[in-house]
Amino acid sequence: VNAGGALRITGSDYTGLGRTNGATVGTLNVNGSTVENTIASFVTGCAINLTGGTMTGGSYHIISSSLNSKASATTSTVSSNLLVRKDYGSADLNIDVEDGTAASDLLVSGSIGEVFSAALTKSGSGKLELTGSSSYSGGTSVNAGTLSILGSGKIHTGAGWAGRVVIVNPSAVLEIDRWNGDGSLGQSDYAGGNLVL
Repeated sequence: VNAGGALRITGSDYTGLGRTNGATVGTLNVNGSTVENTIASFVTGCAINLTGGTMTGGSYHIISSSLNSKASATTSTVSSNLLVRKDYGSADLNIDVEDGTAASDLLVSGSIGEVFSAALTKSGSGKLELTGSSSYSGGTSVNAGTLSILGSGKIHTGAGWAGRVVIVNPSAVLEIDRWNGDGSLGQSDYAGGNLVL
């Protein structure tokens, strides 16, 4: 989807980025453009690449798909909710963020949820900001770059501590900025990484 364009997803669950007669979309490039979703759209085996792109509306049921933010002078944004479907055999969610010239490379204001326990890995040297109230119950790994939890952003909500581990690897940063959430960070392991409050 090129600059100035828009992709609107209005069909049933298995259209758009999901499955239609067994076919899937393997790569979606959103370059300075918008994907507008009005449904619960399944995303199966797809690499979503945002370069100053925007995803709005609805929810995406993630099945072994990745969300990637490419280097840009413009922050990419995702206000849609993301639901990792482990019941469909999905891998955990990996969000790879390259370091562009924008102050924040990717802003996810939608929630990140799950069906069965799912974990989040943040990779890449760029900055990912989370402002949504996420409910996934697996661990969180910051392998590189910065993961910033802002305002009312939450990870690891709900009862119990099992599996709720935050691992910040060497040279990576977990940043808590103007946080007013009531969720827990769970058990934390700063394996040579940094915590910024």
